[in-house]
Amino acid sequence: MGITLYNLQVVERLLTHCFVLVYPDQKSRRSIKDEAIWANEQTLGTLIKKLKERVCFDSTIESYLKQFVDDRNLFVHRLITLITIDENYNPQYDKAGEHAIKTLIWAIYFNGIFLSAIAAWCESKGVKLEIPSEATREMKEMQNTFGHLLDKIKTKTATL
Repeated sequence: MGITLYNLQVVERLLTHCFVLVYPDQKSRRSIKDEAIWANEQTLGTLIKKLKERVCFDSTIESYLKQFVDDRNLFVHRLITLITIDENYNPQYDKAGEHAIKTLIWAIYFNGIFLSAIAAWCESKGVKLEIPSEATREMKEMQNTFGHLLDKIKTKTATL
């Protein structure tokens, strides 16, 4: 379950970077630093709501995002409700474990999308990503797997 929690935190970090750099508020008077501080203080739900003011997700990504947030919130705030006690007073973790795996899969999915958005933004700005050599293959696989999904996210006020 720890790997799921870690990946959820990575999603939130990547989402914050997308919010501040990739899909910035063109009308904001805040500096990038102040925008990042503000974004880091927001809940996942608030940050996604604000991002939706800047971009349009296609209906599939939108429904996946809602399911991800619901599953993430259950994992983070109410996972204990999925643990039951059998007739011999033994805790049963099957449902909690299944939910952790489902949530991990969603986290990997959105990590791939947000990481691909950041990589595309860096490329458009001429910024070279410093990726350790051992992670280069995985980064390329992630971009190949999820990069095409960026076409399903259309900016309202910003461009890549």
